[in-house]
Amino acid sequence: AFVSFLCDFITSTLNNFNLILNNDIGTITFYSQVNNNSNLTKLDTSLNIIYAKEYDSISWWQAINRNIITSLFDGYILSGGKNILTPLIVNIDSIGNVKWSRYFLPLQGGIQDIIQTQDSGFVIAANFKTAGASLIRTDNNGNLLWSKSYFRPHGYIHNVLENTDGSLIITGNIDSSYTTSPLFFVKLNNAGNVIWAKSFGDSVNMIRNVISDTKHTKNGGYITLTTIAKTGLLDDLLLIKTDANGDTLWLRAHGSDRSYEYSQSVEQLNDKGYIVCGISNGGWGLGCVY
Repeated sequence: AFVSFLCDFITSTLNNFNLILNNDIGTITFYSQVNNNSNLTKLDTSLNIIYAKEYDSISWWQAINRNIITSLFDGYILSGGKNILTPLIVNIDSIGNVKWSRYFLPLQGGIQDIIQTQDSGFVIAANFKTAGASLIRTDNNGNLLWSKSYFRPHGYIHNVLENTDGSLIITGNIDSSYTTSPLFFVKLNNAGNVIWAKSFGDSVNMIRNVISDTKHTKNGGYITLTTIAKTGLLDDLLLIKTDANGDTLWLRAHGSDRSYEYSQSVEQLNDKGYIVCGISNGGWGLGCVY
């Protein structure tokens, strides 16, 4: 009942949102766009508002909109932009006040993912004009340590993960100038240099240039949810399970022959199954499947 109530609240209240469920302390935090302003809303599990903050100086530019919120020990990191094209990260404390913000000039593009690394710094996955899929690494105060780009000029990054040994995994589309392109799966060392690179998709099994999501699995591999293109735009969700070296263990397509499904996110459950979420029927609905 709570999940149903929460879904009703989301669809009736928020547009273009991301959320964090803090099960240990019983709170839900939404980072959303409402009336062209950025909003951070924290609720208890009865959906009573603990606090609501509006940030009129944070806006977005992203071809695939992702309003990124990353949970920290004492607050959050939010993504945004300045003057339409300049990427921005903002450190918010536990009650929603701004601690610091960092712009990345002269870069132009949009942020797709942010993780906090084991050394308490951050790795930011972004897509930049002319530079393609890119990573920015900062210290714990958001100061730039290095930046690297991959698959220039049209690579489009979706996710970044950190492994226990400090290495990184990035995923995304190789060429965003087309409606479909292979999905890249790349392992990097902690300086952003390539260890190995794999790709999924070909002229028969085409991967749609929409959001994909990659997570660690409990056996040390990875699970990726993406979208496989079909005739007549009746696309399906595609799950790709790989081992720790990025080699495919299995693939599973899920979808209806009468509608299209676009990927959003995937999580592994305690029983080692998966829950996948996506958009169906032209963006009319968001659904999750166990």
